[in-house]
Amino acid sequence: MSGGYYSPFAPNAQQTAKPASGSKSMGSETMNIRLTVVNGKQLKAKDLFTSDPYVIVSVGIEQRKTKTIMKNLNPTWGDSFEFYNVTPGTMATFTVMDYDKHGKDDPMGNASLVLQKLQPGHMATNELPLSTKGSICVQYTIISNPSSAKQSAGSYPQQQPGYPQPGAYPGYPPQQGAPQKK
Repeated sequence: MSGGYYSPFAPNAQQTAKPASGSKSMGSETMNIRLTVVNGKQLKAKDLFTSDPYVIVSVGIEQRKTKTIMKNLNPTWGDSFEFYNVTPGTMATFTVMDYDKHGKDDPMGNASLVLQKLQPGHMATNELPLSTKGSICVQYTIISNPSSAKQSAGSYPQQQPGYPQPGAYPGYPPQQGAPQKK
């Protein structure tokens, strides 16, 4: 398997790695990555002569979605997503969909990429042929090392957005048999 990825639909895709800035050795079992869906080329028309494409990016159990580019078979998304604690060798899958205002969105093709460990400061650029027609360009880079000094010093991970900090609502949720404040 050359090129750093595997796709049963795209055996001839190319991968290039380019150094961005100063690089250091990385010695962790997981990595934090920033993955950018750059653009699509010569995508399949699913509507009358055109499509409204967007991409669903899946890394492990996490999914992200690009914005929809209306009436375009050569879209430029430029959307970046961050994925944390990714094990090198994890498969990233890209499903290109055609947005339909009325009815179910139509699949336009898919591709996959094995996320390899990169040296910090390096970026991997991948042109991935889709299973149907056309291709998408994606890039990824390492953004930080999960076993950094901050985390290994015993600090707690950052609270997830959307959840209140512990103690923000005293007495909530109410416990069975506990006296309630009035």
